[in-house]
Amino acid sequence: FNTNYDRTKTWTTSLNYSYSFTTKPVTPFKKVKFMRKSKWWAIIRDMNFYLTPKNVAFSSDVMRNYNERQIRNNIVPDYEFAPVYIKQFNWNRTYYLAWDLTKKLKFSFDANNRSMFQEGDGAVDKEDAIGYQSFKDTIRDQLRTFGSAMDYSHNYTFKYTLPLDKIPATNWMSANITWKGSYNWQRGPLAQPEYG
Repeated sequence: FNTNYDRTKTWTTSLNYSYSFTTKPVTPFKKVKFMRKSKWWAIIRDMNFYLTPKNVAFSSDVMRNYNERQIRNNIVPDYEFAPVYIKQFNWNRTYYLAWDLTKKLKFSFDANNRSMFQEGDGAVDKEDAIGYQSFKDTIRDQLRTFGSAMDYSHNYTFKYTLPLDKIPATNWMSANITWKGSYNWQRGPLAQPEYG
């Protein structure tokens, strides 16, 4: 036995987007006159918040591998082995958000999602009009649901710097609090849907 043919095709595409906002914080008490006369009012006078995120980002990577191979039958030349098809069609997406809710309270969030598209058995051949149309319809239907999710994870972080510098009695100290969390979900084997 040896190889009659072995054809591999790979398609990749990616899209990346990132935007950073340049906004000034809203400080509703900054111009209150009586609060400007004493340092003890600083904790209220300097209260602030941002109306927009600091940064948003998104990336999308699509990769499709298609392999078709056939083994030559050298023992019984009149018998031809059926070709073997190996297909892989993945779509990876990442999301990122950073938002300074105030100058001292900062939030960040990132998520990753890996999806796959399930293709039917057999060859994908443009010369086979019916089979190729079936392939396109299958992918189009799955695009509406962003493919079959295989793996999803996200992480988030809240970081808060205590406003000790705004109080005259504690302005020589500093302290911060960080709270982090994460989540991960993985799909069970496609051949065993009862497991997730």
